[in-house]
Amino acid sequence: MAKIDDRELYVPQTSRVCDYCRHRFLALHQRRCAAFPDGIPMPIWRAQHDHRTAYSGDNGIRWEPLRPEDVAVLRGLAGGGRPAPDTSVAQAADRALVSS
Repeated sequence: MAKIDDRELYVPQTSRVCDYCRHRFLALHQRRCAAFPDGIPMPIWRAQHDHRTAYSGDNGIRWEPLRPEDVAVLRGLAGGGRPAPDTSVAQAADRALVSS
């Protein structure tokens, strides 16, 4: 009996690229960001496309590394904070800087 190769159907829960981007939405377990609010394309999610360069439909928003203020926001979420579902790490960090 022939084996079926269905590896291309696998969707990893995390992304070694997107998890470290400041444009990723805060809501966990969602493959969404400011560039792709309807879903991050698999070539980007799987690091097959370097999103420091243009990708169709990204609205001019490219990958940017997390900054120290972004990490502080993420640590706050680990303490039980509830993010707005369509808020990026960058937006939350910018709001925190304005309110402090």
